[in-house]
Amino acid sequence: VLGTGKTAEMANVHHTSTEHEPKIFSLYARKLILADGDDRALLVMTDVTHIRGLEVQLAEKDKMATVGLLAAGVAHEFNNIMVGIRGYAELAQSDPEYYEILAEVALQQALRAKEVTNGLMSFSRSSSPEKAFSSLEEIADDVLRLAGTELRNNNIIVRKEYGDVPPTLIHAASMQQVFMNLVMNAMHAIVRKGTITVRTWSDESNVYCSVKDTGRGIPEENLDKIFLPF
Repeated sequence: VLGTGKTAEMANVHHTSTEHEPKIFSLYARKLILADGDDRALLVMTDVTHIRGLEVQLAEKDKMATVGLLAAGVAHEFNNIMVGIRGYAELAQSDPEYYEILAEVALQQALRAKEVTNGLMSFSRSSSPEKAFSSLEEIADDVLRLAGTELRNNNIIVRKEYGDVPPTLIHAASMQQVFMNLVMNAMHAIVRKGTITVRTWSDESNVYCSVKDTGRGIPEENLDKIFLPF
């Protein structure tokens, strides 16, 4: 700050101590020139631990609200699974030749049910802060699978434009939440009948993803508020 004269801000500075609870601070520093010509720096440090805690709680509540919305879709998926198994079970009752087909269908549908439950459980559980190499496309597909029933009920087509993106070091649960929020917002913007395009691509140093919809868009007066946590 003293060398460049520029104002500096740091949003989340973590401080840990063996004697006190971990704290999160927001730092602001700027250069001051005193009357005698000496340079000084003004440093303002604000304890934002409570605010960050509230933001985490709000994010968890928002996540569980989304899970509730998706529950009907998951129930519909399980109903479709049982319809397929029941149909072949009834055929097998009258013709033993269908036993082998029934066993194959039951196994396929059981794997499908596992995918649905694993996706919902992964989305709803509290997330770990650890990052790992994950596929953006697989995370996006999990979200689209969970939201599939709602998308179909609203006549919304999903277009996937996946590029050649390598596994990326990310916090998978947080990224899943981001994708889900974007997809749900796109669905609400479209209301009924439209298209959501999910795109991923990369260059030499970064990976990118975007979610685009054919909905009515965000009102201009709200554009400067889209990143506010509350």
